[in-house]
Amino acid sequence: MADVTVKILTPATVFDLMTLDELKQALGISVSTQVSDDQWEWLIESNSATIAELCNRVFAKEEVEESWRDLVNRRVFLTHFPVKAADVESVTTNGNLRLDYELEEASGKLSIFTDQAEPIVVTTASTPRPAKIKRFITHSPSLVQPRNRGRISIRIFTHV
Repeated sequence: MADVTVKILTPATVFDLMTLDELKQALGISVSTQVSDDQWEWLIESNSATIAELCNRVFAKEEVEESWRDLVNRRVFLTHFPVKAADVESVTTNGNLRLDYELEEASGKLSIFTDQAEPIVVTTASTPRPAKIKRFITHSPSLVQPRNRGRISIRIFTHV
């Protein structure tokens, strides 16, 4: 089984999955309307935190270094995805810079096919707030209907 160590180099500062203006546009509310901005901001913050907790990961942009060891094959699935090719700062094995890797941006799969050197160390700055998550948060019952305090459950959530 693969072993990964994730070191946060530059932590995220904003964890909200969308801005107040994005929410208002999604719900068809005029951006200039300030009727209940405090409540909407609280709902964005609380729904963002709930989604992050359910998915056991941060979706905000942060720079991380992932070190992978004990690999069965030369593929790793980065913990902070999606990852754009431009966000990959470096890929190394045994301290040597690698340029012979392939990246599947949507899933975060990084493959090296040429040798078996370990550890694979990848430094990335993840892409923040994927669009599919923004759509999900605007359809959350507690956000669209703030007075509805019914329970919801999510069996599986993916944004790939």
